[in-house]
Amino acid sequence: MGLMNSMLASVQVVRLLTVVTGGWFGHLRYWTPLLHRDDHRNLASQALRYLLKESVIEAGSPVAGNRALIEEACGRLDVVEGESLGRVGGALDWEFSHFYDPIAGRGIDEDRFVNAFDEYRDLWERTLTHYRIGNLYKSFTFLGYCCHLLQDMAVPAHTHCVMHGLTNRTADNLELVSCSRRFYLRPPEPPRQHGHDDAHLELFLAVGRESRGREPDDPERRNDIADVLERYYTEPRWKRSGWQGTYIGKPYYPYHRFLPSSPRIRFADLVTLRNHLMCRAAERTAQLIEHFAASTSSAKAGTL
Repeated sequence: MGLMNSMLASVQVVRLLTVVTGGWFGHLRYWTPLLHRDDHRNLASQALRYLLKESVIEAGSPVAGNRALIEEACGRLDVVEGESLGRVGGALDWEFSHFYDPIAGRGIDEDRFVNAFDEYRDLWERTLTHYRIGNLYKSFTFLGYCCHLLQDMAVPAHTHCVMHGLTNRTADNLELVSCSRRFYLRPPEPPRQHGHDDAHLELFLAVGRESRGREPDDPERRNDIADVLERYYTEPRWKRSGWQGTYIGKPYYPYHRFLPSSPRIRFADLVTLRNHLMCRAAERTAQLIEHFAASTSSAKAGTL
């Protein structure tokens, strides 16, 4: 009997170690390029699939031909940004360039770091410039980077300027479930500047306002998820470290993730935020790619 109990205890230990180790490796996929199952890439894929299905872009067009490059670049910006865009490797200062409060019109610490809006605007200009000179690899890579920053604006932590990630050792739990379903895309009304040169900027601000609980074209009007957002995020304000909001509640420590997570979001609220904001991120990504295609005449086959 004693031997049997010892063997059962050993089996239980092995099972526990397997679950914990597997969970850790499951979380590491968010930080390791070799194991990367990325939410951004998933959303870009959904956007491109929609554009092809609706014949907004043709199968033989430059956009369609570089679909895989756009998706991969969108998913890998966090991994390659330090090297590709001239940042100092290992410093991770580029993390600050993914935050922007669209209501106040500022990032976390603009004295030292570029904000997401300015970074996005710069990447867009690179996207168009490289397309015009025929460097399609760089053009569609930068387009993927633009899609990434646009999608970041659908994450309330980014628009409330709440620090998270490797720098402060906190994972955002809404980001970690953002690719857990495939959405039925029905692009919302285009912004007022749709069809104009600055439509990409209007799309960026529209996504950001929604994740701040405002209507996309009116920062003064509350939207349908405003009450939910107020349960988990504070309004940004000046602090010693810059313009920042905070999570409401205490972080929790799930066994299957490498970093502690931001405070728990009730399941019903988590589903509400994911289905509204992440679906909107995919829809606006589709609109951004459509705007690029219209700006470069790259939606039709044989238009190189």
